Amino acid sequence: MVAPVETREFYKAEEHAQYLRGFVTGIRRRLDSGVGDELFEKYRALEHDNQGQYRTIVVGALMMRAGAKIKADDMQHLRSLPGTPRDFHEPSCFHCGKIHADDRINLKKCGHCQAAWYCGIDCQKTHRKIHKASCKEIWEKVLANV
Repeated sequence: MVAPVETREFYKAEEHAQYLRGFVTGIRRRLDSGVGDELFEKYRALEHDNQGQYRTIVVGALMMRAGAKIKADDMQHLRSLPGTPRDFHEPSCFHCGKIHADDRINLKKCGHCQAAWYCGIDCQKTHRKIHKASCKEIWEKVLANV
């Protein structure tokens, strides 16, 4: 669905461009006033949670996009976070992200839904709380199609 001509023209207008420049400048000032440092502190503390490191990466990307200042230690930390290219067709552990090539491990599927992969029982047990809801949904769909 395409927006009406008037709407498209509004977003092309210099008036809107000026508004955006002012808006982004305001966000940058706010981030530079200490809010950005607080965001990094908050999300770095949560990195042990499921996918927590990626939240830190998103905060860094948004701050970069706004042109906000990032402390040197936060920038160095961003550089050390996940970034190894992966083959998206190859299965990886749903908890730790390892693939067969990492440790020559043989990944095994979840015995219930057959959709999740794990490198070992420890990862499967740790991830169970997170996986439980989606596992049940997948299993119910499988049963509905039988």
